[in-house]
Amino acid sequence: MGRVIFDLDGTLVDSAPGITGCYRAALAEMGYPMPADVGVAAMIGPPLLDVCRGLLAHFADPRAEELARRYRALYTQWGWSECALYPGIEAALAALAVAGAELHVATAKRTIYATRMLDRLGVAPRFASVRGSEDGGAFDDKAVLVADVLRGGTGPAAMVGDSRFDIRAAHANAIPAVAVAWGYGQPGEHEGAVVATRACELPALIGGLFLEG
Repeated sequence: MGRVIFDLDGTLVDSAPGITGCYRAALAEMGYPMPADVGVAAMIGPPLLDVCRGLLAHFADPRAEELARRYRALYTQWGWSECALYPGIEAALAALAVAGAELHVATAKRTIYATRMLDRLGVAPRFASVRGSEDGGAFDDKAVLVADVLRGGTGPAAMVGDSRFDIRAAHANAIPAVAVAWGYGQPGEHEGAVVATRACELPALIGGLFLEG
């Protein structure tokens, strides 16, 4: 069938409780409240340092690396475990596997946490690879990360995600994109992608893209 590269947060997994909770706790450690006008989408998808810079900009505080350090410590302790698969995802992954798709994950999250989450949720064996950000920032750009995943194989491929970062990464690598409507991205971010409103639609939509290609 081909290779299918999935985003993690907002696509496969609802991880908002752990992520937002850790940002809130890390800000509190630095003496700040969570800004009232910051939505979930601003905290999930962009690279960690970008999120930290945005949050601290409300307080004219330049210490983004300090906030990132505190966030990572909290996420390591408990944040990673506060997550759940979206309804229908497990069945969709099974159907894609039966159809012969090779499944991968490409996420802005650190690889160690992504692997840990998928293992806890019982779907890690479905994926041929799980790739995320690493120390040094080499894969903070989603397009670069997806390109690295694609170098590991041949044949048709597609990207599935909930945000503009995922769609841009797909287009940058000349592969089709499927946007999921249940994640943290906004409808305006889905231009240039086929949109799935429910997880059960994914196998047919992805199969159709491969046939068109």
